Amino acid sequence: NLRGDLAGGTLCLLTKDDDEVIGPVLPFGGHFMWLRPQADSPLRAPEPSPVRSMRGSARTSTALAALTLIDNDSFRFLLQLQLRGARGFRRTKVHDPITRTVRHGVFIEALDGSYAQAIAYPEVDGQLRVMQVGPRRLWDTVEATHQLWQQLGQPNPDRFGVVANSTTQFIWFDNDDGWYQWPLPFA
Repeated sequence: NLRGDLAGGTLCLLTKDDDEVIGPVLPFGGHFMWLRPQADSPLRAPEPSPVRSMRGSARTSTALAALTLIDNDSFRFLLQLQLRGARGFRRTKVHDPITRTVRHGVFIEALDGSYAQAIAYPEVDGQLRVMQVGPRRLWDTVEATHQLWQQLGQPNPDRFGVVANSTTQFIWFDNDDGWYQWPLPFA
């Protein structure tokens, strides 16, 4: 089972060859019950909380239909490969600093304290307001990932695969020696 923080779990069919395993992501999800997050469990992974501040904030705009991206599993799968350390890409209510009201929107955050929020409904010019805060511009990565996702033909996760050996682990697109590869952390 291969699972990230932005997309649901997927199953991989791996073949072992000497010291390497390789195989494709299967065209159906694999969902398993996670260990319960009990504070005294020795199996519980530590989860650092992002530290948020307004330092490094930037206001931009986007033409992306933010709410439709949230519901697209294939986009979320690619986004989690492109945006390391992202936690949560969700619908929520966000504060609009211009009107000083709470509006429906999209929120994404990362462990380094970066976050971005996009107001879900366009302004008169058709653009959505976006605020990005922290050391990384997360929404810029959302937009770049959307462009890549479009260029690749909006691929489903079953066009990806995994390679793992004693020195490297990565996810590949279309074939294991192709151009697009994303490193995986060693567990």
